[in-house]
Amino acid sequence: MTYQHIVSAGRVLALPTWEAQLLLIELNRLPAGQHPDGRSAAALLKRGLDRREPVGFNRGQAAAVLRALEGIRFKRGGLRGTLAQLRELLRRELEQPVAQFGRAS
Repeated sequence: MTYQHIVSAGRVLALPTWEAQLLLIELNRLPAGQHPDGRSAAALLKRGLDRREPVGFNRGQAAAVLRALEGIRFKRGGLRGTLAQLRELLRRELEQPVAQFGRAS
């Protein structure tokens, strides 16, 4: 079995390739108007799959990936294994406040 490595919240998750491909399909199904970062997340994931390189998502892309995971969860009646782990990692990452730089004191 081959894996796609995804970096999130300082951790590396080894997602089986077939699950990464399922995620890619669901990312491409997201309406671009509602999830503008979905297309860039899909392109990044596809590039990672093609090159066998780890991928990391920015906050907007992570939100789109989380939405795609919710679509998979709804259609399959739940998430198991590494897709469930990825969902929890992304949820934790998105709950963290964005660092503020250059604040006046």
